[in-house]
Amino acid sequence: MDDTDLVGVLAEWCAIPSTVGDSAGAAEMRAAVAARLAATGALIRDHPLADGTHALVGRMRPEHTLQLLVVAHTDTPYGADHPVRRATREGDRLVGPGAAEMKGGIVVALAALAALETTADSGGLGWTLAVIPDGVHGAPQSGMLVRELARGAAVVAVMGRAAPGGEPVRSRMGVVRLRLVVRGRAAHAARNPGEGRNAIVALADVVGAVAGLDDPQRGVMVNVGRIGGGGTPERVPEFAVAELEVRVRKAAQLAEIPERIEQLGTGVARRRDVDVRVEVAHATPPLPEQAGRDTLIAALRQAGADLGVGLGPGTESAEGSLAALLADEGPIVLDGMGVVGGGVETAAEYCVAASLGERSRLLTALMRRLARAEIWLPEWGERTG
Repeated sequence: MDDTDLVGVLAEWCAIPSTVGDSAGAAEMRAAVAARLAATGALIRDHPLADGTHALVGRMRPEHTLQLLVVAHTDTPYGADHPVRRATREGDRLVGPGAAEMKGGIVVALAALAALETTADSGGLGWTLAVIPDGVHGAPQSGMLVRELARGAAVVAVMGRAAPGGEPVRSRMGVVRLRLVVRGRAAHAARNPGEGRNAIVALADVVGAVAGLDDPQRGVMVNVGRIGGGGTPERVPEFAVAELEVRVRKAAQLAEIPERIEQLGTGVARRRDVDVRVEVAHATPPLPEQAGRDTLIAALRQAGADLGVGLGPGTESAEGSLAALLADEGPIVLDGMGVVGGGVETAAEYCVAASLGERSRLLTALMRRLARAEIWLPEWGERTG
């Protein structure tokens, strides 16, 4: 496909509402990806997950010593009722849901893999493409599958959007998502207010204290994203809940911060005579730097230079990624291999249209270097090429 075709495919896919929970949209996206993947000659399998959703896995030369795993997700945070359903071209950008995260990355991956298979180098590399339906929330259902696939790979490419300017993501902060649940005691605000225990007031105390943990200098970022509870104004509310995310730079902070929040909640519970519970909904560890990643980023930058694309040395991102989970399984992980774009989780999400072709050619060039054994790390054993 030429670059115009890539933009057209992405525009079609942006119109498919494939959020987590939209089984029809997820199935439509899976079928669309499978149809494109079939052109590579890969063995394609559908993997049912525990919640009834499905992941798509395509494999080529699984017997080869050197294996690459490419991971992307079809889900977006936008439901079927999202006001922006179709992609629009605005100057050099394609604006639409999933354009940057991560449907654009899927288009890049498919184009790169298809291009690899037309070269004489293709026989030197085995590859697997895993397209999952739940990456937005950290792969709670498909995580076990992709981690298993990562154990058999030397290199993993995660097709999240690149950093501004196209440079790869060298490291990421970890993310823990929590719920603060407060249960007080209902009462009438006029007749017997003293018998009540106001859950909303108590929750406000906890939220204020938790917000005080925000300290970017220490690598801790706190965001309270949702709050609710109560009923009518004449009733002392007995229930309140808040949802928040905490981002941390160090793995130790992933346990330290929730423990600190527990302590803050316990203090408020005693003072306000309420029950405060801290529930960890999901946690993704930080993506640490890897020595082998430096080698691959250097090779990627050289490939970019050969293509006339200047890339930076890599950057840290505050956003979480399942890349960290996969790095735990042993392979070298390259994150941020998708399109150049931004505006994620807003109506203005976009990808730079030209980056679709540019990034696919960059990934193809890297794969060809791997296939020719021009890149080889000691942990991969004896050089095969």
